[in-house]
Amino acid sequence: MHNKPKGIVELFAGIGGLAQGFADSGEFYIQGLLDIDPIAKESFNLNYPDVYYEEGDIQKISPRGFLQRIGGEKPFAVLGCPPCQGLSAAGKRDPKDPRNRLIYDFFRYVKYLQPPIFIIENVPQILLVSSYKQAITDFAKKQGYEIWSGILNSAMFGIPQTRQRALVIAYHRSLGIKPRAPRPTHYGQTRIYSYLDQKIVSTKTLGAYEKILGWYTIVPRVKIGKKKLESLLSLNKLVTLEDALGDLPPLTGKTIPTDYVLSPLTAYQRIMRPTTTTFLTSHQAWGHSSRVKARISRRSEGGISRNRKYFSQAYSRLHRKGLARTITGNFHNAGCGRFIHPNENRTLSVREAARIQGFPDSFLFAGQPSDQRRLLGNAFPKVLASVIARQVAKDLF
Repeated sequence: MHNKPKGIVELFAGIGGLAQGFADSGEFYIQGLLDIDPIAKESFNLNYPDVYYEEGDIQKISPRGFLQRIGGEKPFAVLGCPPCQGLSAAGKRDPKDPRNRLIYDFFRYVKYLQPPIFIIENVPQILLVSSYKQAITDFAKKQGYEIWSGILNSAMFGIPQTRQRALVIAYHRSLGIKPRAPRPTHYGQTRIYSYLDQKIVSTKTLGAYEKILGWYTIVPRVKIGKKKLESLLSLNKLVTLEDALGDLPPLTGKTIPTDYVLSPLTAYQRIMRPTTTTFLTSHQAWGHSSRVKARISRRSEGGISRNRKYFSQAYSRLHRKGLARTITGNFHNAGCGRFIHPNENRTLSVREAARIQGFPDSFLFAGQPSDQRRLLGNAFPKVLASVIARQVAKDLF
C-alpha cells in the first residue's frame, strides 16, 4: 500500500503541531493548513514557507474551494483540533459556547474529502461529555469509519509535561484495519519529583504512576497492576524539566541571550537543538512587577501555594527533577498555574515553553510574546504527534 509519503491537511491548525509531527515521521507530507489566526499562519510559514496555509473562518470556507487551492488531490488524512475553549477545564465550560459547534465543520470537511483516516485531538472533556463523544461516534459510523478514542498523557510519549489530550483515530472500513492506541514510549525505572507528595519518589511504586502523571486532576483515577507496571518500567525514562531545559542560558541579567553557553547534555536537548540552530530566539524573561517577583522568590523549588487544602497550582514552582504541568496560554502569569522556573525568580520563557511542547529551538515565532504564548498554549505537542504518526504508519503501511 505504501509507495510514497501520503498527503495530510490540518484544520484549526494553529502552528501546525499535528501536521509537523506527521511530516517529521517521514511517512506523510503537508498539503495544506487552515486556521482563522493570522499570527499562527505567519509563524508556521516562517518555518515552512512552501506549504499552503489558508487564513480564514472555516464556517465560511467550502471544503471544495480549499481542496482546489491545495492542488486538487484529496488528502490521505485530515487532522484537527476544533477549538475547545467551551469545554476546557481552564475555561467556563459553557455547553452553549458557539465554539463547541465547530467540530461539525470538521465533520463537514471529512464528509466531503472522504480521507482514509481522520484524527481529532482535543481536551479530555470532549470524551467525558457524553453528547460530544456520541456525536463523534455517530458521525464515524455513518461515514464508514472504525475509531479508537482515549486520553493520552504526553509525558508517556517523551514530552516533559503531564499534558492530557483526548485523541480520536479513525480508519475507513475500506482499509480493513482497526485503529489502535499509540503505545507509550516513556516511563522507565527512575526517581522523579512528585508535586503531590512534595518529594522525590520512585517510579517503581504503583502509587507513583498516578501521582507523577497527574491523573487525579482531570480524568477518573486509573489503577494499574504489577504486570502493567513492569512493562512501563522497561520503557525509556520520563523526560524531566532538567533533561529538557538544562542547557538553556539563565535569564538573571538584563541582556537577552542569543547564544548557547552549554552543549546539549541529554537526548531531548539534542533533539531540540538541530544542527540548523545557530542562535537562540524567544528566550527572555517577562516583565514581572517587584511585588510578583517578591512573591515568586518566597516559593521553594517544587513548592505549592499556601492553600494546600485545594492543591492550588497558582504561584507554585516547578522542580528540575519533575515534569511540567500543562502549558496554557497564560504560562507567563505565576498566578495562573505552576509556571515558575525551577531555580530562577520568573515564569517560563517562550522558548522554554516551546521545548516543553516539543517544538525545537529552530522553530521561529511571529508576533509579540503575548501572541506566542497563546499559540503555544493551544498547540499540540509536536513530539507526541510524531509518535502517533509512526503508529498510524505501522498500522497501515
